[in-house]
Amino acid sequence: ATASIAVASLIAVGPQSMAHASSASKVLVLGGTGFVGSRIVKKLNDLGIEVIATSRDGRDGTIALDVSTPGLDVMKTVENLAKGCTAVISTIGAIGTDQDLVINAATGSAALGAKAANVDHFVYISVAPEV
Repeated sequence: ATASIAVASLIAVGPQSMAHASSASKVLVLGGTGFVGSRIVKKLNDLGIEVIATSRDGRDGTIALDVSTPGLDVMKTVENLAKGCTAVISTIGAIGTDQDLVINAATGSAALGAKAANVDHFVYISVAPEV
């Protein structure tokens, strides 16, 4: 259901429907192998939308992006990954780890990176308690 909500929100916003522009749409999904992210990736693929996905370790054909890596410039990394994308969906977040603050703050940096890449839409879905 969450994946459908995220995808529906992308389809419903903007000057043109992503459902009708699927061949020209590309979406970056941060956390694309997690519980929520994997469902979003599947839904986007089912709609024929090109997907770039990240995971902490690059599994399942994703791009490795561990936002807790010391010194990593998340904003610049996401800006580079998001070039040419119409949307970025962040599903990264943590509760109860010693890295919660770093991991949960990364979505803010990711939003700035998406903006710098001129991405039209940014969606954040997470378990982060800051929300």
